[in-house]
Amino acid sequence: MSGLVESSRRSVTAHMDCRTSRIVCAVFTLLTLYHVSALAGPDRTSHPLRWGENQSLFRWTRYSYEIRSAYPFWQRLPVLEEFPRLLKYSELRQTDLDILVSQLQTLSRCDFVGYPNRDYQAAFQKWQDWWDYHGAQLADRLRTEGQSYPEAWQAIAGPSGIPCPGYPIVLPSAWSFQLSFRSGDYGAVVEEVIDMRVSPMSTSLTRRYHRATGTPWQSEEWEGLTVQEAHSALASLIYAIDNPWVYADDTLADNRTGLIKGIKGRPKEWSNYYPSVSWSGVMDTDGRVLINDDVWSWHATDRRERRSSLDYPIGVVFRVIRDRFPDPSWKATRSKWKAVK
Repeated sequence: MSGLVESSRRSVTAHMDCRTSRIVCAVFTLLTLYHVSALAGPDRTSHPLRWGENQSLFRWTRYSYEIRSAYPFWQRLPVLEEFPRLLKYSELRQTDLDILVSQLQTLSRCDFVGYPNRDYQAAFQKWQDWWDYHGAQLADRLRTEGQSYPEAWQAIAGPSGIPCPGYPIVLPSAWSFQLSFRSGDYGAVVEEVIDMRVSPMSTSLTRRYHRATGTPWQSEEWEGLTVQEAHSALASLIYAIDNPWVYADDTLADNRTGLIKGIKGRPKEWSNYYPSVSWSGVMDTDGRVLINDDVWSWHATDRRERRSSLDYPIGVVFRVIRDRFPDPSWKATRSKWKAVK
């Protein structure tokens, strides 16, 4: 009998040891997962994948009063995951269509409509293509890799006091764009062309310009641009597209030369006389558009918010690049533009 009791005791002890071992392993696994999660940063899935709103300010056409609408999202901005559903509402009356298009522009940060001749059919096809090659994977990456960029936000928000948005951002590993400025006419045409190219292994930021019609082009490059600095600038650009009102008080033309004024942040020859900007948009390595909406206006549902556009129909892109990579005539100590021989 004593042998049987001893055998039972050893069996119970072994069972308890095995159970204890499993509990210890489970606790260790949970602690490990918690530690890895903490290193990865906060849970981004808690942030809805939408942007372009700040209290009474909206990137999309939002009415402050009731309207009769057949469009189910006329009162709220959908999240990015609902983008394919929005593309099915292309056959709407003009008022509803304006709301829909503004929401597609806001969520994709792309404007494919074209002005002044609005080709909605072609635009919807381009948004479908954008979703297929970029948008769908962007939604997945935002949940797993998305993060905020407070320093990039601060670079454009400055002392405004507007807090950095909580929604996540994901940056492409390789991208490029070209930005062109032109002003003046006849013998006083000023042109400037800026090219930025970024890959995981290299970066380049170059520009060429001439100060008057027929004068030689001068070429320069931004010295010592790092991948981190380039990505920070792109994050600033994305934030500015989503929140163009941060530049509401930015006066583009400095009052320096009588009726024809100089452009803020540029040499005196850059004027507000017939100014224009063209932007390729942010392109991937295959030349496909990732972002191309150069925003210069927005909507305000609060009537006390009088400003709803920038002071010229020149959008946020020129202003962001001007601020992040200043000309030596404006901020000599920060400028790293160097002549290329």
